[in-house]
Amino acid sequence: MKPKGKFIVFEGIDGAGKTTLARNFLEELKKRKVPAFFNKEPTDFFFGEIIHYLLKENRLDNKLILNFEKSFSKLKKEKVENKFLRIINEILVKLRKIKNKTSSNKDLMDFLSPFQEQSLFFADRYFDLKINILPKIKKGIWIIQDRYELSSGAYLIARGGSLKEFLKIRNLALKNFNFKPDLNFFIEVNPEIALSRIQKNRKNFDRNEKKKFLKKTSKAYKKIINYFNKQKIYPIVVIDGTKDIKTLSRELIFYLEKMNFL
Repeated sequence: MKPKGKFIVFEGIDGAGKTTLARNFLEELKKRKVPAFFNKEPTDFFFGEIIHYLLKENRLDNKLILNFEKSFSKLKKEKVENKFLRIINEILVKLRKIKNKTSSNKDLMDFLSPFQEQSLFFADRYFDLKINILPKIKKGIWIIQDRYELSSGAYLIARGGSLKEFLKIRNLALKNFNFKPDLNFFIEVNPEIALSRIQKNRKNFDRNEKKKFLKKTSKAYKKIINYFNKQKIYPIVVIDGTKDIKTLSRELIFYLEKMNFL
């Protein structure tokens, strides 16, 4: 019988270098003949597609509403909590009301509360687990995941939500899966360093606003990691993101060998 694959998650604030490190780590595994697949959130299907739209556009159209209704219909056929379905339905009702209105800010997510925003991410995560992650793991494929549930908690809290809200939506959305990462790497960097990295690759953003949000997100991550470690929910390893990629990759392999994954 083929052994199951592992689920390895990479988390960190924007500009921490987690995506670069995750992709490099993927290549290291392939060199060792480990079947591995790079995955990221939000996805590009169902609720993931809706999230991408809400984050990029400032006007809601009929196509988005139609896609949301189709995705919600699929979710209602799943074994998820009725309370969670009501939350998603409330978001749909709100989006219908603001249709054809234009956001005064950069994207349509501003119309949603932090709790509602991350509820969409958890709906996306539900289908990501069912359609993408779990089937591959059963086939013996390792999933190298760029962002997972810690991101939801960090962004919810950074936008004014609470740890209690994060734990509530986490339990409602993924209760039936009871699936946890085998290992979660948090790439830690100072927000100032992350900001300098972002500036090299992006233009047209408010530096002061971005700096404030990075600090809030970093603080929120630490709060969640502290809670997860105290409750022993699953192992989270904090990695110094200021080191060079090769050094970090060796450290990650070391952790896998230490846990007898390799």
